[in-house]
Parts: sequence; C-alpha cells; structure tokens
Amino acid sequence: MTVFEIMRVGGVSVLCLAIGVFILRLIRSSLPFRAIDLFWISVLSMSLFGATYFSPVDYSEFDPLGNLLTAQSLIQRGTTRLDEYIPPFTGVVGWHLRKKQGYSCYHYPLGTPVYIVPFVWIANRFGFEMAQRKDDIHVQHLLSSLSVALAGMFIYLICRQQSMSGSSSFLLTGIFTFGSSITSTMGTALWSINGAMLFILLSVLTLLSINRIAVPEKNLPYFLGLFLFSAYLCRPTTAIFVMLIFVYMLLTKQGLFWKVVITWTGLLGCFILFSVLEYKQILPDYYLPGQLGHSHEFWTAVYGHLFSPARGLLVYSPYLFLTFIGVLYGLKLFHNKLLVGLFLIWIILHLILISKNEMWWGGGCYGSRMFADVLPGFLLITLQGWQVFNQNSSRLQRRIVVSFFILSGGMGICINTCQGLYNPNTIDWGGERRHIFDWQYPQFLANHENLGKREIRDQENTLEPYCLGETIYPDSHTAIFTNWYWSEGTPPHLFRWSRGTSSQILFNLLSPVREEHESFVVEVQIGSFGEQPVHVRLNTQHVGDIIVHPDNMLTTYTFPVPASFLMFSPDVPYQILEFLIPHAVDAAHMFGKGWVRAIGIRLYQIRLRPVSIPSEKTIVPK
Repeated sequence: MTVFEIMRVGGVSVLCLAIGVFILRLIRSSLPFRAIDLFWISVLSMSLFGATYFSPVDYSEFDPLGNLLTAQSLIQRGTTRLDEYIPPFTGVVGWHLRKKQGYSCYHYPLGTPVYIVPFVWIANRFGFEMAQRKDDIHVQHLLSSLSVALAGMFIYLICRQQSMSGSSSFLLTGIFTFGSSITSTMGTALWSINGAMLFILLSVLTLLSINRIAVPEKNLPYFLGLFLFSAYLCRPTTAIFVMLIFVYMLLTKQGLFWKVVITWTGLLGCFILFSVLEYKQILPDYYLPGQLGHSHEFWTAVYGHLFSPARGLLVYSPYLFLTFIGVLYGLKLFHNKLLVGLFLIWIILHLILISKNEMWWGGGCYGSRMFADVLPGFLLITLQGWQVFNQNSSRLQRRIVVSFFILSGGMGICINTCQGLYNPNTIDWGGERRHIFDWQYPQFLANHENLGKREIRDQENTLEPYCLGETIYPDSHTAIFTNWYWSEGTPPHLFRWSRGTSSQILFNLLSPVREEHESFVVEVQIGSFGEQPVHVRLNTQHVGDIIVHPDNMLTTYTFPVPASFLMFSPDVPYQILEFLIPHAVDAAHMFGKGWVRAIGIRLYQIRLRPVSIPSEKTIVPK
C-alpha cells in the first residue's frame, strides 16, 4: 500500500468519522433522547438491514455497476480511469461507461464512489476484487442494505425532532421506509440516490437542529454546507433542494447563511478543479444541464409519475394521499409555513425536472424510483400536517385518519417491501415505455403466468404464419416466445435463455396438415447452463424427456410427434411447444447475489417437419 493510497483512503475515512461524531453530538444536544429511542432505532435499523440484505431482488447490474470499481481506481491509482480494469470486468457494458480524453470512465455521479472509498479499501483487504462482477455485486448489496438502515435511523431522528413520541416516530418511520422506494430502490442496489438520500436527511436534520437550538453550535452551518454539497455530488438533481435551503437560510438565518454558502461553494470549486484536471471540462458530463435530454410528452410523464401502475408515486405509496390532503386542509395553520412552502416548491420543481427527462420512466427499475429524492420533503410536510391536525381535530377524527394511514401504509409495505424486494418477477417485468401504463399487467403484480400472457399479447400482432419444415430462430417472427429472456449473441449464433421452470414457443399453422403426413419430428437445438432434465410437450401432450449436458457442443434433439397432437380449432389459435425444466438454476452462484434469474436451457433453433422431410445435421459447433 503506497503513501498516496494511505492519504486517499485516510482522507475520506477521517471525513466519514467526523460526520459520525457530528451526528452523535447533534443527537445529544438537540434531542430528548432516551433508552426507548435506542430500542426503536435498533429495531428499525436491524429490520431494514435484514429485509434488504436477504432480498433476492437486486438491480446491482444496472446503473450502479461501476460505482465500486471507480472507488477502487481512486484508491489504487488516484483516478477515475477504468481502462485497466475493463477486460476482466465483463459486467460493465454499454451505458455504464463513457470515453473521456481517450479513456473510459464511469458515466454516473461520483459522490457514491468517493464516499465508499473506505469500505472498498476494507473489502479489498478481505480479498474482494471490484473488477470481478460477483464481488462487486456482493459488496454493493451489503452497502445498499447499510444505507437503508441509516436512512431509517435518520428519519426516526427527524420525527423525534418534530416532537413526535417514540412510538409514533417508530410507526411513521416504518411506513416511510418499508412502504416507499427507500426499500424498493435503495435496498436493491447502490444507486446514486442512496448517498443522496442520506445527505438530504442529514441536511434536514441539521437544519431542524439550527431552528431548534437557541444558540446553534458554530460548526452546524459548515456541516450543513458539507451535507448539501455531498447530496449534490451524489445526485445532481438535488441542486433544487440545495438552492431552496439557501433561500430558507437567507430569509431566516442571515448570520449563518454565508457560512453555509461559502462551505458549499468552496467544495464545488474543489470539484470543478478536479473535473478540469481529470476530464478537461468544468464539470463531468452527468452534472451538465443537458444530460437528461428533453421529453416531448411532459403531461404524460407527470401523470405517469403520479398515477401509473408502474411508476406512480401515489400507487406505490398510497398513504401520501393524506399528505396532499393535509396541505389543502391546513397549509395556513402550519407552524413553519416557509419551510413547508419551500419543500412543496421542491416537490413540484422535481416533478417538472424528471418529467422533462428524455427517459422519464427510469428504464429498468421498480416503482417510483425517480421520485425517491423528494421523500424527505413529503416526510417533513407530513409531520407538520400531523401537528396541525392533532391540534384541530376530535379524537374520533384522529382515529379515522390514523387508521386510514396505517391501512394505506400497509398497502405501501406490501407493494414496496414484499413485492419490490421478494418478487424476482418484478425484474423480469422490464422497463419498456409501452408497459408503464398497463393496468392489465402492472409491475407490482408481476408473476410468471402474467409475464407469459403479456408476451403473447405483445408479439401476436407481428406474428407470421409458420410453414412446416421452416426453422424458427430466437428472433423469428413466426413464433411467440413466452417465458424466455431476450435474444443474445450475434447471427448465426443467436440464442435465448429459458426463464423459470416452464418456457413456451407458440406458432400458427394456418391449415391442417395433409393426410399423408401421419407423423412428424420436432428438432430442437439447445444448450444448458448446467445438467438439466427437460420434459417436452406439444399442446399439453408429452413428446419426450431428455438430459441436456453443458458440454462444448450444441446437440439437436429430435422427438417423434403423432399428427393427432397438432390441433386445429378456432378455440386453439396456436400450436404450443413447451419445455418443462424442473431444476432451472439460480445463476447467483456464478454471477453473484444480484443474479436471481432461474435459467435452464438456451435455445438456438427449433423445427417441426414431416418425416418425409430430411433432417439437418444433429451436431453443430457452439
């Protein structure tokens, strides 16, 4: 370990340690902290960590793949350049990397790689190599679970600062974490939102402490400036939040305003200097205003972010209806009207920003991920609204509202934690724009059967008639592939992995076969992830059993099929060739914990031919 490596790791470690000490002092000086609070925090943190860490759903191979590798490059080489790591790091492809000044670097924000430097250094000492996809995913999963546990602790502290009882704070924190994208997004990978959420919560906690303490400690504004800049460094969309906090400080704490601004500006200046030296431009690409692109369906996106079955905030966290009602009910009665008003502006401006995004639905993700940034704003407004309602309502009214809040919160927990963390079919649901508004097959109700039905519906409009003897390839339009993954490879070696324990191929024979064709043969060219028993059926009729071996040659298996197995009826539009793979393999042992797809066989081609048509070669190179 070099002197420069020690300096880089030590510098970030000291910063993280200072933040930890500051949080402890903040709690001690500003909260009526008691033993029961420690109990509630422990229960929340351990529950959140356990629920996310043991979740089989993991998006680590999506946008976050590359966070840890960048941190490792900062440790070992003092740069964000990744070219020396790319050959073994086969998981990073496509959108993760960008070429800058002739070398490859991680495309997404740099805040997370910077702050996880100490953790990656420790992981390296234990033998984890971030250039190996399996190790990357494993460490990501651990750090994402820790971030969710910390978020729960900070939310509980914010509730206590707003004069809520320990039990009420526990209830509200449980609903706002388990019933939101804090678990269903932050708990599934180390997204940029993970770090941003923690620093936004710390900023709110510090701001509330400044308001609560008669004579704030001298270091509070400097830490507030640090947290605001760190939130921006982790996720540039938090710039709206940062600017509105500046406005609040200017209007209420002029004496501290300049300390916050100077701290933030000084750190930004250091970041600009780094960017100029590293990328030869004032800021990295992801921080530039034009990064998000421009959507031409603004109002559709607004509706999608609020009410769609795949991304709707009020669908995935229905208890937030009460927050909106509370604002309409008593905004004029709120104790801190300025802060609540600014947070409402934050939510509205954030909605406008993400609705103008070219890919406003967020691509491959679950639920209202794009709205995760502003959950602390909803939290504070909810707390302020509850104080007003508690003082201006009868006991019966409070019971009704609390009951509805718990009921809708339970729905949010079922959607975000139960489905978002423990239903792998939600990953297979995909992230295509055309499915965002599909109430027939919503993402939070995704299952193996519904995914197959949706694939039939989506492919039947482009289905072409199948002719006997014709070969069906993975990208053919003469068949509908249900419960298969997307096509991979390049022609002529395209293939599809099976999904789950049952995969089907549907094709349409326009008319009955000729009488002289009394028997047929199904030829199937497949490979296997591991040794797999496979049962083959045509129109529910059993046609054969095979054992597929994972060798270096792809075998073409043939199955005799009586003509009576083919069905021609207005009630049966398709011939269905089905592969039952009872021991489909969870590939996590090869690709890491985040790979939860049960794959069994890979399909290269199939053909249905009368016996009179000669067979093709039965063995082909892989």
